[in-house]
Parts: sequence; structure tokens; C-alpha cells
Amino acid sequence: MDTAEGKLSWPSELKKRLYLKETKEDEEMVVECMNLCTLFNFTPEDLQYKLEALNFLRGGLNHFDMNLLVELKAKEQQRLEVESANKAKLRANAVHRGGGGGGFAMSANARRSAAAFMNKGVPKGAPRIKVEQDGSVVPMSVSGSVVFQGPKMDLDARESRTYRYMYEKISERGGVLDDRIEEFGEILRDHYKDSSTLQITDYGDPSSSVDEEVIVIGRITHDFDSASSSSKLAEATLTLEPSRLSGGGERVPLAFQTNLHIRGGIRGAGGLGFFPGAIAAFKGKNGGGGKFAVSEIISLPPLKPSPAALGIPNPKIASADVSLPFKLCVAAGPYTHDADLEYESWNSLLQKLKSDKPNALLLLGPFIDTNHSKIKTGKIDVEPQVLFRTKFIDPLRTFLDSSPGTIAILVSSVQDLLSYHVVYPQAELGQELVPRDPRIHLVPNPTTFSLNSITFATTSVDALFHVRKEELIKKSMEIMAEAPASEDDVPADATGNLCRHFFQQRSFYPVFPTPLDLSHEVNLDVSHMDGLRLDERQDGIAPDVLIIPSRLKYFSKAVYHSTVINPSYVNKGMYCIVDVGQGEPGKTLRQRMKVDITKFTG
Repeated sequence: MDTAEGKLSWPSELKKRLYLKETKEDEEMVVECMNLCTLFNFTPEDLQYKLEALNFLRGGLNHFDMNLLVELKAKEQQRLEVESANKAKLRANAVHRGGGGGGFAMSANARRSAAAFMNKGVPKGAPRIKVEQDGSVVPMSVSGSVVFQGPKMDLDARESRTYRYMYEKISERGGVLDDRIEEFGEILRDHYKDSSTLQITDYGDPSSSVDEEVIVIGRITHDFDSASSSSKLAEATLTLEPSRLSGGGERVPLAFQTNLHIRGGIRGAGGLGFFPGAIAAFKGKNGGGGKFAVSEIISLPPLKPSPAALGIPNPKIASADVSLPFKLCVAAGPYTHDADLEYESWNSLLQKLKSDKPNALLLLGPFIDTNHSKIKTGKIDVEPQVLFRTKFIDPLRTFLDSSPGTIAILVSSVQDLLSYHVVYPQAELGQELVPRDPRIHLVPNPTTFSLNSITFATTSVDALFHVRKEELIKKSMEIMAEAPASEDDVPADATGNLCRHFFQQRSFYPVFPTPLDLSHEVNLDVSHMDGLRLDERQDGIAPDVLIIPSRLKYFSKAVYHSTVINPSYVNKGMYCIVDVGQGEPGKTLRQRMKVDITKFTG
């Protein structure tokens, strides 16, 4: 609102948007912000976005100061001076789409020119801006041979991750669980639409008595009323809970027939694992007696592979972004032995990395472990923030100084004393914990990011152990697939079958509810389960690499067209190097990539 009446509300709006308080320094900033809005015809919202974009280039997230305002003023004046010439150049290179849609696609030359102008004056190694084909801009970090693209860091995205929890109604949580079942119903129906032996037109109600076999879908649940002293899922306590739309939400016990078959499973697996919270589909009938007799297990289709995994050029990505080789170091906390808080393991790892020279470090929390013996007993005489800065961040920055071009990606943890947002999915660590440094990126838990357009997905929660602990394996005979076997359709071991659950369930944490004896490890927020989607970055597309640190034995496993890695923990002397080689036409990611899980201490 540009009217005089509208501008009266600007000071309070600016304070809210820029996190300013009633101090003398902040009042001076409000005055300067008003001057900028008047000079460049900004609204408070425009100014906020401009400052956030500029602050991102400086490596910050939500800290605004007078220096930032001065820098913005200089850049805006420079922009006005050259705006006419650049507009003419972009207009000459724009290619208009047909059909009267009114949109346009920028040519490669136009995108390069626009990006060069927007990144003018940005120091080498600092985050930069990339211009997409439709003219939109994407924040990136270019460091040596690594192009990093992480989660959105605008105000709305950050606020959505720092949501208030325990304020939802039970009906809202039930709606989220029902929506998940309905979504998988559509996925399954679409997957089998071309099958000559199985057509899914509608789903039946497992609680209704029928004469003919029907296909049902729902969530695996545990019948605790029938359980013995052990709470682990067993065949006698296995029930299916359909959505309220397809079956009224009534849980029905499952009874597997002796001639049980499985359709769509991995060849040689010999069965399928079930656990509470898993979405599952079955063929059979309820002939009375209150049980659904299962004759066939219908396996869920996994996520589709990415173009990079198949070695296919992605037309949306410049070839230069995907061909460069790089090394990623993966390390997971705790970073110090349980006997002390000296972080010897962390320092030993940094010494080892001086020879490895990785282009990027993926560091998963906890950084200050709440389960550490000295912290649990209160034998700590320094604030957690100070301990984090002196024992972890300062050595990290020293290493980054000695390794030009290396960036660090820090993933939060629900077991971290530093985090104020301890539910899962979890927001990133607060920027106030880390001095402004464009080489250090704070990301949420779980998170998906890309390096040179190779997609990595990771979480610091030990979801592998949680699924393995609850898993019930049901043996069954295989129905021969109609289509030829893929390169990955080979006999799988127990670890590979465990990892397949994440790609079939499309979730970083498919268990629900959290196992009772492990509930202290993760505070699952059901109403925000969209934040746990494994395909959050690209709908229906699997990440190229899935990284889940676990107390299970470390491994690197080919699963479908992706790679799953358990790097173990730094306090056990373990870390992982992911070495991605030069990209070439037709060369799959698996052919380009080498994973080395190494012990660096005795």
C-alpha cells in the first residue's frame, strides 16, 4: 500500500518482518529502511525479500544489520544504472512460447547473462544465484567443483519447519493417516493399470463378508489386545486398518492362507516384511469369522529412478552442472567419546580429512548429545552453545580455511542439546549458533539436497534400526513378473530388503507409532508427515543416495537404482567417502560412484 495512510503502518510491519526490537540501534534501522522503501519504491515485503536474498549471499539467514542496508542500497543504485541495458539484452534472447500462454523461456545465453549480472561482485566460494529456463532464480552455493542446492531458506519455508506442535486435533492427525492410505491406493492403481492379470478398479472393505476375492489397502497395525508379554508384531497380532473412506477405519485381523503368493516383489526375496505403520495391499476375502483371509500380497511399487541414476541427460539441468567429479565426506554424531567432552574423535577425523580433501562435508547431529554421560549427570561447566562453538565449529572453520573450496552441511538431530525444535520432522539449527560463514549450510532433519545435481537424502534418526526391530517377515511364493527383470531385480539379502521399505513406503520414517521402548529417540509429529517424504524434492523420483546412520553394522548397499549408506558414527571411529567420478553420456551414477566406509581411529 503506497498511500500515506498505508505508510503509517510500515514501521511496525518492518519491525515484525526484520525481527527488530525497541532498541536505539533497531529504531535507527527502521528509519533507514523507510528511506530505502521511499527511494526505490519498495513495500516492507519487497524490502524483506531483497534483504533475505542479499543476506543469503553473505551466508546468513535472518540476521539484519545496518551494513546489510548499506550494501543493499549500493547494489540497487548499481542495478538502476545498468537496468536498461540488461533488459534489452534479455529481451533479445528471450524465446516466446506458442499457444498464447503469455509465458517465455529464456535461452541459455540469456540465463548466463542474467546470472552473471546477479552474481557480479560475489566473492569466489560464496553462495550464488542460478537462473532457470523460466526466468526464476534459485540460490546455490558454488565451491570449487561443487554446486550445492539445498532446501528452501525463505521466510515462509523456515517458518513452516519451525511449526508449533501438539496443537492439532486428533481428527486432523487421523486425516493425515487416511490421506496417506488414499495416496498409495492411487499409486497402486496406476502402477497396475496395464497389467493383464491384475486390474484394480476399486478397493474393498476388509471387514465386510463377501463371496468373491477383493483387493484391500490399509496400514499395518498391532492388535495389542491379542499380544502376549512381547510387544513385537507377530502373525497372530497382525491387523489391517483401512482408511475411513474405504473401510470405516475398522481394524481387521489378517489370516494368511497356506498357498500365499506375492506379486511385484523382488525376485528371490521369498517374502515381504511388515511393521506397524507400513502401507500394505492384499487380495483375499472375509468369509466371516471376523478375519480377512489373504491369498496374495500385492507389493507396492518403489520410487522411480532419477535421470542421473540411469545416465540420461536431464534437459532441465545444464550439462556442466552434472559432469564435474566431487568427493563427499559423510560423518554422523556423536563426535566425542562418552567418557569426556574433548571431541578427540572429531579432531582425529579432521586430521584424516586433510589428506582426503573432500569437496563437501555432510555432518549429521547430534553435535552435543543429550545422552552423553556427563551431560545426563550434569557434569558440565560450560554452556552447550559455547561448547559447540569451541569444540566443533572453530575446528571446522579452521579445516575449511585449510581446504579452499570445501563446504559443510550440518543436519540437526532430535538428540541434540542445541536444538529447540525437538519434534520429527525437525527444523535446522538456529543461525545464532554458527557465525555467518557462506561455507557452512544448516539444513533440517530429514533433508534432501543435491551436489552437482546428484540428489542426496539423509536423516539423523536411526530409522533403519526402528524398522528392523519391528519387522515381521512373511514368507510367500512369487508370482512371475510380466515385464522383464531389471538390473536390480536379483536375490536380495536381509539388509537390502530392509532398505527397500523406505523406497516403497516413500518415507524417511515409515514406522507408526514409534516403538514404545524407542520413543525417547524420536518424537514423531504425525500431522507433519509430509516433511518425511523421501521424494520431497521431486515427486515420485527416488534420491540417488540415501544416508541413514544406524547402530546396525555399517554398509553401502545398491537398492533399486539408488545407493543406501549407513556410515556408522564418528565416536566409533567411522566415516564415509562418496567419490563421484566424471559424468559421461550413458554412464549411470552407479558406474560413476564409489563408496568407501573407513575406520580412522583404533
